[in-house]
Amino acid sequence: MSTENQDFAPTAPVVETPLPSPGAMIREARDRLRWSLDDLAGQTKLARNRLEALERDDFGALLDPVYVRGYYRKCAKVLEISEQTLLAAYEVRVAPKVQLPPAKLRLASGTELGSSSRLPVSLAIAAAVAAIAVCGFIWLA
Repeated sequence: MSTENQDFAPTAPVVETPLPSPGAMIREARDRLRWSLDDLAGQTKLARNRLEALERDDFGALLDPVYVRGYYRKCAKVLEISEQTLLAAYEVRVAPKVQLPPAKLRLASGTELGSSSRLPVSLAIAAAVAAIAVCGFIWLA
């Protein structure tokens, strides 16, 4: 048996299609339902300008990502679209911020933890020694 006569269909390379933007997904779902932004605002209890920023993918005009995810969850529920897909589209477009620890911690007293100033510690030791001396003097008197 020879394989020369057999026709093989070439395999097409697998190409991942990028997710549409979360704003486009919300706008398409809203258009499908024939809702205005005011209709969506009434259903989600979100301000119209916040919904406009979501549809524009204007993440700078929105609050912290934790709130934006909540907005998307509300929209997904009301518009009956996949919450996971909507959040995944958002996560792809927004890089998480890396929280760096502070170099120095400022204490309530105004001093900085890790600073080179030993004056507050020296004063505390001197005050403790003075208090012990006064107590000893009163005890012996």
